[in-house]
Amino acid sequence: VLESMRNAATDSPSSGTVGRPAVAGMRDSADDRDEWRRVVVETVCRVLSRLAAEVDDDVRERLSVVGTNVLAAPTRLRAGALLGDLRDRCSKANVRARQLREVEEETRRLTADLFGLEGDEPADLLRRLENPAGTRVEDLGALRLEVAAVAKRSRQAADQHFAARQMTEVLVEMGLEVAVGFTTVLESAEPAYARNPDWGGYAVRLRMQGDDNVSFRLVRSAGTDRDRIKDLQVENAFCAEYERIDEAAAARGVVLTTEPERVVAPGVSEVLPVPDNDLPEEWTHANDEDEPDARALPL
Repeated sequence: VLESMRNAATDSPSSGTVGRPAVAGMRDSADDRDEWRRVVVETVCRVLSRLAAEVDDDVRERLSVVGTNVLAAPTRLRAGALLGDLRDRCSKANVRARQLREVEEETRRLTADLFGLEGDEPADLLRRLENPAGTRVEDLGALRLEVAAVAKRSRQAADQHFAARQMTEVLVEMGLEVAVGFTTVLESAEPAYARNPDWGGYAVRLRMQGDDNVSFRLVRSAGTDRDRIKDLQVENAFCAEYERIDEAAAARGVVLTTEPERVVAPGVSEVLPVPDNDLPEEWTHANDEDEPDARALPL
């Protein structure tokens, strides 16, 4: 296109004023006209040659048409006005092309940050990042914050799901019963309960603390009469096995803590009563078969 412009300028007439009547005092000499046309051609070629590599072909074609209009201008004044318009259009095209490149590069990086994350939020955001054409550079800051927040929530959810699943498997391996939906409840950071059938109205309350940390506390059904001897028996039974649970969980990548943040020896404090409806119905009514004997209860 640039070469054709140069050729057109070389082949154009060198006398008279194109598109205007030959009025004395209002036309350039042949030499003057050749000179300003040469300058215009070189300027147009220089302006178009400075288009950024990212400017797409359609935009380049439209700007070439504008450049051709500059060359066809009948006077230097008109050529100057059209040339100013061409410079402005080319400048804006370069800015837009560089912004699009910045947006595309940033969306690729943000897509990589979400890669492999599960859940509706990451999926919805990835679909938006697949088509960044409508995203402006000014939007990138908010988009970065959104991706960071979604990625954090997704990773936390994944960690919680892993810890809940592993903890469920550990407890079952240790011979405890878990309530229906135990893994889902534990994963949601709500209290979840497990028990040994021999414990009657007693259970262990587990709760997620943080992304993958699990706390334990022995509780009893509020509908169960308090029996300090029975409390001590169940506490001793649980504490005797807690170390094994801790080791088994750690081997699976799950960290356990106590509630409160210190170990309380059996018999030091009352076993925490919880409302009956917090526990499965069959756990809240101990019968004679459920009563623990005087020996330390197995876990």
